[in-house]
Amino acid sequence: MSRYFSFRSTPSGAERGGRYTAATASKIGSAVVVTGADGENLAVASTTGTTVAPAAGQGGVLVYEALFVDGPADSPDDVVDSPAAAQVQVVRGKDVKIVLTNDADYDMFTPLGLDTVGANVGVEAAGLWIEDDVNPWATVVEVLSTVTDAESIVIQLNF
Repeated sequence: MSRYFSFRSTPSGAERGGRYTAATASKIGSAVVVTGADGENLAVASTTGTTVAPAAGQGGVLVYEALFVDGPADSPDDVVDSPAAAQVQVVRGKDVKIVLTNDADYDMFTPLGLDTVGANVGVEAAGLWIEDDVNPWATVVEVLSTVTDAESIVIQLNF
């Protein structure tokens, strides 16, 4: 995965869908929705404002596993974005739990409001996870750290 996104519970085969293409470079672990008539193209969940959680089978969390990296990399954890036009997977399912981590250099979520178990999690511009009681995609099930320079939460998908 990446140093900012990992699984708390490993998705089963039915929860992990492949054969998708991310049209643009996208954060690994960001929320995505399926677009395009062929159902194999992805777009980051929203570019403006919040986005309603998708219908069953039409969205989830972007996963990109780089087997080879152009140029130097210390580890696979250093890959934080899928390249444009990359083949990616979409993970979805009510049993899927993911860990999101922020640090001083990179944010996966807006911590305000997400430091409490039971908080509703939605999506804003560029796939950033935020507190959202109106359009929740997920629920906070565990708070691992709220230290300013390294915040981590575990969320469980609602669909």
